[in-house]
Amino acid sequence: MVTVTLDNGPLLRLLKRKRFLENEMRLEAIEEARYSTMKRRASSVDQSFLRQLETSQSAKPWYKRLFEALGLDPTLEYFTLELLKVNMQISALKHRRYRADKVFVTFNDEHSQRRCLDAMCVGVIPAYMDSPDTIDTKFLFKGNLLHIVEAPEPSSIQYEYLDRGLREHVFEQLISWFVVACFLVLTYFSVVECFNQGEPVLGAVLISFWNGVIPEINRYLVQEFETHHTHEQIEDSFLSKTVAGRWFTSSIVLYIIGLDHSAYMLSAYYIGSVHAVLLADAITNPAIRLMDLSGNFKRHVLAPIAGTLERAKAWEEGTDWLLAERYTDLAKTSKQGGSLRRSAAYPYPISETDPLIPPS
Repeated sequence: MVTVTLDNGPLLRLLKRKRFLENEMRLEAIEEARYSTMKRRASSVDQSFLRQLETSQSAKPWYKRLFEALGLDPTLEYFTLELLKVNMQISALKHRRYRADKVFVTFNDEHSQRRCLDAMCVGVIPAYMDSPDTIDTKFLFKGNLLHIVEAPEPSSIQYEYLDRGLREHVFEQLISWFVVACFLVLTYFSVVECFNQGEPVLGAVLISFWNGVIPEINRYLVQEFETHHTHEQIEDSFLSKTVAGRWFTSSIVLYIIGLDHSAYMLSAYYIGSVHAVLLADAITNPAIRLMDLSGNFKRHVLAPIAGTLERAKAWEEGTDWLLAERYTDLAKTSKQGGSLRRSAAYPYPISETDPLIPPS
């Protein structure tokens, strides 16, 4: 079986948005007939109906419109207006001509797949340079040079982002890492200031705070800002950014603080600081996860006031999480313990006047 994908990513993203809005309308509609009527009118792409909905929305108080946009107080009229706008955009894109972007071939057995990969696989650089004259003809398909790799699982592919190329991916990664670096700089100065003021416990609490905030920032970046071809790439991007952020926050910052105060690296103050960081790291984040503030807010506050039973059931669903976040917990603690033990056991001066061991 052969599946050909087109470079119609914007259209696919709009269709995905349309399905989401239709599902939200079904959750908000008390009667099936009202849902069908609003869906049909939104599909008609009627300009007069659009102006009617916009007038109705503008008459609402600003905080009501804000709550609707945030998803805290959704209404059927709000989702109908959004669906109408999406349908108008789809109407403008669906008649365009799109070219083939990627081809997925499904084999009956793994042996056939391996034979194809061995016969047609070439290096990444020659494939991107598209220079068939420099490649042996046995690697060409009807005179064309193809970039053939083993495909991911079909359920893992995000077809709406397959049109995004290497240039867009590199640009998104640069922006994401710049945002992460800015928060790490903010973490460094806030924690260092606490230790310089003689407040190691407050510094340890800030370290735990940033260890909880940075993964949420990374989650937004990889799921909302970045575009990846597969779900595995989302996990990898989240893992790399979160490990880098947590390693820096949990161990490297405190290690740098120890270097700035190398005369006291074996003192009770520094050892107490290490103890405070490890204790806060072991208690704070697990306690926050155990409380599940966002999940309990949806289940115990939003669900009881939901307008329909279907909406209440949607609020009762569990909190989303990424598998990569669980791996970073162990990596962070291992790096933290190793770095802090090494910094306390093997101190060294940062200048010729700093002693290796503090005077008794």
